[in-house]
Amino acid sequence: MRMTAALIIVVIVTGCARCGAKDDLGSGEAATAAESSDAAATSQTSGAEEQAERIADDLVARPLDDAPAWIIEHERPISANALVYVADDGTPILADTPWTPAATRTLLDWIEGRFGELPALATISHFHLDAAGGLSALHEEGVETVASEHTARLLVERGEAMRQDLARTHGAAFEGWEVAEPQQTFAPDEPARLSIGGSSVEIHFPGPAHTADNVVTWFPGEGLLFGGCLVKGGDSLGFLGHADLARYPDSVRKLQALEPALVVSGHGARHDAEQLENTLRLAEAEAEAAEADKAVADGGATEDAAGEPDLASAARGEPEPCGVARRGPRGAPAAAPERMQAPAFKVSAGADTLVTCDEAVSIVEEFISYVRESATVRGWACDWAEDGADPIARCTSPGGEILIRRKSS
Repeated sequence: MRMTAALIIVVIVTGCARCGAKDDLGSGEAATAAESSDAAATSQTSGAEEQAERIADDLVARPLDDAPAWIIEHERPISANALVYVADDGTPILADTPWTPAATRTLLDWIEGRFGELPALATISHFHLDAAGGLSALHEEGVETVASEHTARLLVERGEAMRQDLARTHGAAFEGWEVAEPQQTFAPDEPARLSIGGSSVEIHFPGPAHTADNVVTWFPGEGLLFGGCLVKGGDSLGFLGHADLARYPDSVRKLQALEPALVVSGHGARHDAEQLENTLRLAEAEAEAAEADKAVADGGATEDAAGEPDLASAARGEPEPCGVARRGPRGAPAAAPERMQAPAFKVSAGADTLVTCDEAVSIVEEFISYVRESATVRGWACDWAEDGADPIARCTSPGGEILIRRKSS
């Protein structure tokens, strides 16, 4: 039985793109973790900040003290890291690109000016544009690029749609260019082992985690690991829309077996090896929660530990999915982007969208997934009202709010 009552979704955006409650931790643990993370980041970056070079208004290079390498931070639309490693003979090697071809061209100019030549090679960790958005600029300048076969396929299948979504949410920087494929690919069954400029470079696929295709670049001479977005130094695994939560922990354990001395992640200022243990802890918690959700869904609607019905199972297959449960999705973006116009749910800030009641659950779920693509993952929670209540659901964060209301006929 389909409900025909119309609903209205109201999106209220109130700013603060980087503040938010800590998810998946109790308040005391969250504060401790935040203080520890901040202290580690401060101690690691204080020296590097003194030597940091501002390449452009949104692009910064920070040298590592213990390895011949620079962390390249592209600050917009969301802070993301690439890595420039300098081989024994002075040849630069790039791991990941900035978000866009324009920013990547700026980075290449800086690399050539500082090291006297362009990178001999660029490795790409996965198909998201915070790792692969600048491929076309590399190819224009003759820089060889390499990624796994899986990454190349996903860029073809999904790259352009991701760019178009980012153009809708973040504007001109993502307009007027196309997503490119890597020039060289390798089967991820075995590590790709290279020798460049007298230094060893290895590309490892530890298994699915942040994405199905994520690889890491390993510089064994210095014990330096560029983990990309697979590795997390904060209190969240970030965007989980393409994650394999069941296999994430084992993939992290394979990286721990390398015993790196330095680890650079795809986001954040930390570069200590303890980030792997932090990532493992987060991954184990998410895997356990996902398994519990699956068990509930497979067994039908049951009550959770707090005695409330579970949204994931109760909402599916029930004739009235809008008022049967209260439960929020894990994770969370800090704030809604200024414009939300994803075709999947057709919502724009400042405008109302009518939907039928049984569409509400999927629309909220798709909203959460979509915003995770374009915002720091923190702070969102969704509550579903009791039968007959209005609003039927409310999703909130420090940066915005979604209300799902009944539409009066």
